[in-house]
Amino acid sequence: MGKNLYFLIYKTSGKRIELILREPTLDSKDFIKVRGKRANKLFRSIISVLDAYALEYDISRSGNKVIVELPADVGYAVLLYLLLAYSSKNPEKYTFFLERLLGGKIPLFKYFNVFIDMAIDLSDLKSSSGRRRTVIESVAARTVSSMMQILVRSL
Repeated sequence: MGKNLYFLIYKTSGKRIELILREPTLDSKDFIKVRGKRANKLFRSIISVLDAYALEYDISRSGNKVIVELPADVGYAVLLYLLLAYSSKNPEKYTFFLERLLGGKIPLFKYFNVFIDMAIDLSDLKSSSGRRRTVIESVAARTVSSMMQILVRSL
């Protein structure tokens, strides 16, 4: 695959499960991170949608990590999906959103960038120290996720 990749990293360590989205290099800061059972559900949903749409992606395994390289447009759709489903107890409920994003069938799509920008800006406000672990902090992700869910339900 070429440049401008997103990396979807699925890590398991005993009972600890994490799903991380990074861009554009493996060494860059985590963009968003989901932990626990939701991480497993989200990862399975993402892979099943990618396979259903026969989208090209590279996958590699290294110890307790699965690394999926996604093209920029697919990675951006996955980022929106992760942000939407972040605060949901049942993240599979929003799998249709990822399917529609990848199919180009989401009304008002161009306005969804605002949610990512808002989450980043909220993270900047909440992070008084310069030691942020992710670009989008969990409190900002939960807040924006709730707003996105309201919008998506009304569409």
